[in-house]
Amino acid sequence: MPTEDIANISKINFDDKDKLKKILKSNNLPRAEGKCFRSAKQALLYAKGLDFPLVVKPKLGSLSKHVTCNIQSEADLKKAIKIARIINSEFIVEKFIEGDVYRITLVNNETAACCLREAPNVVGDGVLTIAELIKIKNEHPLRGEAHQKNFTLHKINTDENTKSFLAKQGLALESVLPAGNKAYLHNKIILKCGADIHDKTGEIHPDNIALFQKISRLCDTPLVGLDFICQDISRPYHQQECAVLEANSLPYIDMHHYPTTGQPRNVASLIMDYVLGESLC
Repeated sequence: MPTEDIANISKINFDDKDKLKKILKSNNLPRAEGKCFRSAKQALLYAKGLDFPLVVKPKLGSLSKHVTCNIQSEADLKKAIKIARIINSEFIVEKFIEGDVYRITLVNNETAACCLREAPNVVGDGVLTIAELIKIKNEHPLRGEAHQKNFTLHKINTDENTKSFLAKQGLALESVLPAGNKAYLHNKIILKCGADIHDKTGEIHPDNIALFQKISRLCDTPLVGLDFICQDISRPYHQQECAVLEANSLPYIDMHHYPTTGQPRNVASLIMDYVLGESLC
């Protein structure tokens, strides 16, 4: 991660998801409709007007910690609020948007890298079971245990949630996937659970690049990581349903350096070039 010096330059606390949402709204930029709450009761009343599916997330936080997506019922909404409150008393309730989540990192208002995070998965070969495919994937030297901080990619974690998630797809760890078929193993895209990272820097549509650069300037910062959800990063944002989900002043850049697929991007070097250039001014 970059040092905190560069992260503290901005006078705007855009890590606050509620403040970012207001910035996006005032500039008519794509965002998920939603509001910030302290009261679960008020949030439940608001949700009835917003309608399902919904997302609940802490007002502050990153890397999808304590975020619940695609909430389909009031009972699940109540559970999601409790989960979000574990790390923050204030939480956001917003509309769920279908699509892939991309992380775009900008340095000095220029797009440095873009990657797509994909939920833990395996691809069938028509012979091996899902459990065997997981074992093979976990043997890759770039994948470490969940607790190992010197790894970006982690081994796929299989637990009761994995079994339950597979069962909803009519699958089990003992199932043999047809060749080319992909099975997802978790409903959350978390690196420590074994998520994949795919570099998409060269696929961003120019209109989307302009959007990200505008948001970077609005945040008044030389370094920002944007989480953006859409159906296709190569299509203009204004031609599809999409939203900027959050901004991070101290973005996790390792995922750009060690993608599962695609070209590694040396974001650290760009940050150092900026810091050294500013120190010479």
